[in-house]
Amino acid sequence: RFDKEVVADSGAEFVAAKLAERDQRHQKSGDTRYLVEPNVKEGKGGIGDTVYIIIDPRCPYCRETYNLTRAYAAKGHSIKWIPSAALGNPADGVPLAATILQAKDQKTLARVLGKHEQIRSEPTPETVEHLSTNLAFLFAAFENNGKEQAGVPAAFFIDHRTGKPRMMTGLSQAVVLED
Repeated sequence: RFDKEVVADSGAEFVAAKLAERDQRHQKSGDTRYLVEPNVKEGKGGIGDTVYIIIDPRCPYCRETYNLTRAYAAKGHSIKWIPSAALGNPADGVPLAATILQAKDQKTLARVLGKHEQIRSEPTPETVEHLSTNLAFLFAAFENNGKEQAGVPAAFFIDHRTGKPRMMTGLSQAVVLED
């Protein structure tokens, strides 16, 4: 089932886009690597050891994925949660996704995804731009891989068995994280 669900050929684009985004963020904040977006990245791993997961906080599978990754994160592995408003009416999803991006404490991610608390924040223009970019990437990744309909959660990571970037829809099996 893993091989059937793994989608190739878009991971490199995603990693390049995230590196460019990081560089822009560092320039805005004094060109230091120590200022990162709060409540999005868990763990201290580098880009090659990080699993990037595009989610919509309203998605039950995204919340299930969050809960299944707790043991993985507790071992010190890195996960970067990339919120979007991919499902249904964006006006309903943007305030929840904005909460994740704009939060000031690490517990907010757990409250929104883990406990499904409906914490809504007024998004800043910069947050709206980030959410739009995340959603555009999600659609482009699915289109580039011949998938008719984009969905969340979608994970991007370096497959350490092959050394190649991979894209995978869903992440509800612990075996994926153990690989």
